[in-house]
Order: sequence, then C-alpha cells, then structure tokens
Amino acid sequence: MQGQAVRRLSYLAVAKVPGERAHSIQIARTCEALARRLDEVELVVPRLGTSRLDDTGLRHVRLVRLAAPNFLPLGRWAPAWLMSFLFNVQSVTFALLALGRALLRRRFEVYYTRSPFVALALALAHGRRTALELHLPPRSAMRRALMRVCRLSRCRFVAISDALRRETAAALEIRRDEIGVAHDGYDPAAFSTAADRGATRRKLGLSEKTFVMCYVGTVATLGAAKGVRFIADAFRQAALPEATLLLAGIGPGEFAPHVEGVHCLGRMSQGDVAAVLMASDGAIMSFPEDPAYARAMSPLKLFEYLAAGLPILAPNLPNLREVLDESCAFFVPLSDPAALADAMRRLRSDAPLRSKLAAASAGRAPRYTWDARAERLLRFLESGDAR
Repeated sequence: MQGQAVRRLSYLAVAKVPGERAHSIQIARTCEALARRLDEVELVVPRLGTSRLDDTGLRHVRLVRLAAPNFLPLGRWAPAWLMSFLFNVQSVTFALLALGRALLRRRFEVYYTRSPFVALALALAHGRRTALELHLPPRSAMRRALMRVCRLSRCRFVAISDALRRETAAALEIRRDEIGVAHDGYDPAAFSTAADRGATRRKLGLSEKTFVMCYVGTVATLGAAKGVRFIADAFRQAALPEATLLLAGIGPGEFAPHVEGVHCLGRMSQGDVAAVLMASDGAIMSFPEDPAYARAMSPLKLFEYLAAGLPILAPNLPNLREVLDESCAFFVPLSDPAALADAMRRLRSDAPLRSKLAAASAGRAPRYTWDARAERLLRFLESGDAR
C-alpha cells in the first residue's frame, strides 16, 4: 500500500447512516473529509431502517445501501451474548454482500472498514488494498486470529489513539509502526454557526451569572455504564453556588439524577450540542469503569469540548493525555466523585484560571478537525507514515 497514491476509496461500514450515534457521525464526517481530497469516495452500509436525522451530512460522498439482515431491534430484549453473536452474523453477511459488489466494481484503490470480517473478506478474496480502523483492542482469540490473517493479506491497521495502537501491537506481537494513528475530530462549521452564548442561555432559562458544567454523551455504551451517575454525584458533593449541570444527549427517561441543578437535555443535533457547549463554562469527560475499555476510547465529545474552548475535567488516562495536558484540563481519577467535585469547585472559584484553560483548549482544537484526520489517514495509506 505504501508509495501508491489514493484517488478512489470505498468505505464499508456495518452501521446505520444517517444515525444519531457517535460511530455513525464519525463515519459520515470521515468520509466527507476524505471526499474533499479524493476523486471519488463511496460509503457502503446495510439498509438498517430510518433515523430521526434526515440529513446524512454527505455532500460529496455516494451512499450505497445493501440489503442485509438487521438484528439491531432485538437489542431491546436480547441478552448481551446473543446480540454479540447476531451482530457477528450480520457483519459476516454484510461482508459477503460487500465482497460481491466489490468484485463487480474494481475501480477503488482502497477499501476501508471498521469490521474485521469485511476486511478479511476483501483482503483475501478481492486482493485489493484494505484498511481496518480499530476502536477496541483485540481481546478475544478469534479477533486476534482474524486480524493476523488480515495483516498477512495486505490489510493495514489504523487505531484511533496511540494507546490503542500500543495495546494492539502488543496483542498481535507486531511493530507499533505497522499501525497508523488517526484521532477522531470535530466539525468547525458547527461551532462557527452556533447560536451565541447569551441566546442559548436564555433558551435554556439560564442567567449569565450561572456557572454551567456540561457533559455530552449517553448513559451507557455497549452495555457498559459511562459514569454519568458519578458526574451527578460529584456535582451534588461540590455544592456549587448558582450552578447547573447540563447532560446533552441524555433524556429524562434515560437517567434520573435526583440532584438539584442537573438537567437532561435529550438527544440533540450537532449544531445544538455546539451551541450548548459554547454557552458552558466547563465540560466533563467520563468513561466506563473498565480501565482497558476506557484506555481505547477517543470520544467525539473530547474534540468538541476543545472546539468550544472549554476547560475540561477528565480522567487521568493515557489516551486522553495524547490530546490534553494540564494547560487545558484538570485530571482526576477515573470514577472518583470526590476528586471531580474538588475540580468543579476550583474551576468555579478561579475565573482567571478558567480563562487560561479555555484559551489553551481553543488553541489546541485546530489539530483535530475532520479535515486534519483525513490528511493523517491518507498520509498513512499512501506512505506508511504512522504518526
């Protein structure tokens, strides 16, 4: 794959696009950023029903939907082990359909995916250059075996953090520089067009004097609680004067904090999330209690917090240390409400420090746009530059 220019790329994703979840947004934004640099980009996805979001955000990407089984609705009642099995069946079926389509259309130089099943099918049977984006370390023996076969078949790996790259390289017993790194990103346009701070605060019923902390995300991911209850408990312990905690992306029916000043805003568009962040005074990162899982994550909210120029309260994890440092963030132990409460109090009481942290966040943000991510991906795919 090294030394060869990429002009046409096919992204194959077992995901619902358009979609409200972070992975759907990440896929769409990555494809659009790549399309601004390449002659042709297509996004191939299974036909998985409709979404509340009508707009894919894809202006220069051709969206192709394949008829594939959809087991996602079963997630409301099926146990985790069954959903994992059904998702693998869905992924294998999609991989075979995608392979059949790729064999009939050989004009793409690179096939890019987040599914090891899709990567394996294309690398083995199609013989074209393939790249597999990694979001979790290969914990199971089956996943490690799949990835080892992919690697022998000219498939390249791209991790979303250097911490994940190190863990994956160790698990597969390969060199770190065989794996590229491309952190996630944010859309500058969403923040440049967001409603001004005062208008958003008035809409939310908040005064200019109110100290506003914000968390963007969901209550759980892949069945693992993301620590939202710890955040609400820390806010209660902090006992901040004239303060509120906004939970963007979480509806009242999903989480009942029973803490005065905590408000669930529900699911929101990216533009509305940007407006809420621009109206806030600080933002909070939280992760599942499983340290191995937390170490692998590169959440979109991290880069949106930077884009909004916010001081960030974050767990002291290696994947976050790749992006943040003490100039823009307070680091606290994972899932420690008392430490998080202390950080909130300090941020509330020290306006000059708050301004200093905010300026550092805003200055760091441009490194992590979707366009910057696309540049890193293409550099790795074309030259093998793993930085």
